[in-house]
Amino acid sequence: MCHLCNYRNGTIAPPGNIIIKNKYVTLTHIAPPEGFPGWILLYPARHVEKQTELTSEEKNKIVSIRWYCIEVLENLTKTDRVYEILFSEKTKHIHYHLIPRKNTVPDAFRGGRILEFRETYTEKEIAEFMTVFRERIISLAEFRDEQ
Repeated sequence: MCHLCNYRNGTIAPPGNIIIKNKYVTLTHIAPPEGFPGWILLYPARHVEKQTELTSEEKNKIVSIRWYCIEVLENLTKTDRVYEILFSEKTKHIHYHLIPRKNTVPDAFRGGRILEFRETYTEKEIAEFMTVFRERIISLAEFRDEQ
């Protein structure tokens, strides 16, 4: 079973815990040592390897939640860019990386090179960021009835 499915079913606890988990999607934080606080993953609840396998409902929920996440990430991280990336090569479960590119990221690591950028941080820092992020996302009417 893939690690995203293990996050969803509770076999492995993702950093900062699960932010949103409903019948359509799961939203978690990327695991250290990759990324930095605010780098989140959005993926379908069921194991899906291709975007063309998503149902209409899953597509609609992913788009909706993605937009809310970008809005909250821009506000919390004080950035004007949130990158969205989908590869699904290493992990064969489609998952969208939502990456807030802070203004402090050097030019050499902007755009696609953001994947090479690293900051030192702890799981505690992720958990603290995700607590605030979770509160803001869940406060949106879109998700109140889906927890």
